[in-house]
Amino acid sequence: MNHKLYSYTDSLGRRKFIYANDLTELREKEQKLQRDQIDWLDLYAQGKATINDTFDRYISTKYELRDSTKDFQFNRVEIDCRTENEASRRVIEKCGLTYEGVFRDFFWRKDHYEGRRVFSILNEEYYRRCKK
Repeated sequence: MNHKLYSYTDSLGRRKFIYANDLTELREKEQKLQRDQIDWLDLYAQGKATINDTFDRYISTKYELRDSTKDFQFNRVEIDCRTENEASRRVIEKCGLTYEGVFRDFFWRKDHYEGRRVFSILNEEYYRRCKK
């Protein structure tokens, strides 16, 4: 059987591959991967991310921060995701963040408004979770 292959580099710089039986299936998998990457949810992180991983990944995207900013003690961390992105919602909840609500019609995307689900974790909740 002639399998189709799509190769890409994940967020950690590692070479990854997606296989499919036909070109249509491969394109669907490629489009899902690209949507997940836009939402900062690559296949590597799905179901495996912790709040530490999430926070470290977020801070690593920030440039020209003073060292004191990177090592700060937070009182609250807030994360949001698109309302229809169930995979992101599950990862965020697995990280222990509390669902707080939805910002309806929060931003314009292509040809329509989309909402954002908002989650947060407080400093004391985070450290209580780390001790378990």
